[in-house]
Amino acid sequence: MLRIALPFTALVLTGFLTACSSEEAAVPATATDASSAAAAPALGTDDDPILAETIGCDTVAAAVAPYIEGLVPLDTNEADQYGSYCNWETDTDSGTIAEIRSVEVIIEPGNGEVPTAQTLSAGGLTVIPDQELDSAGGIAYTLGATTAVAAVAATTVELPTAKVSITGGQWADAPDLDGPAAVGVAKQLLNIPG
Repeated sequence: MLRIALPFTALVLTGFLTACSSEEAAVPATATDASSAAAAPALGTDDDPILAETIGCDTVAAAVAPYIEGLVPLDTNEADQYGSYCNWETDTDSGTIAEIRSVEVIIEPGNGEVPTAQTLSAGGLTVIPDQELDSAGGIAYTLGATTAVAAVAATTVELPTAKVSITGGQWADAPDLDGPAAVGVAKQLLNIPG
């Protein structure tokens, strides 16, 4: 039962964070895999679509490498011009309950605006201050939950032109993919300095 509960908690947190922003572009179920994309594009201007080039799951894997060590990619990982869905989980044939973990990264186009810190705080989310994101017109926020064996964190970085949602957390001796760490990963994927 707990084997299901941890990924479910991560999905619930991700769903909650997604619901907190206005209209989103959905990744179609028939999207083709583009995991072999070599490098993230230069992103972040209003005149240039944020996903004019795909950020493939291989690129995402390189950005989250310390956090997915020992995990396996899901067959459903995919990326195309509509966005990227990349997920890694503990191999179902190995590990104890304390080792069952997952990391999910979703990259979507932005909707032209970002929520305010006041709105996010009023909704129970924790805003993560970041000067480089502020300069780019963006914001970062997180929501966490703790179980007996793990701390799950769902973190979102939003720019007017892109949204990166990262679900991870802390399990046993694995590196913490908490809010600040997830913001660093998102900035790397979006080519935001700092």
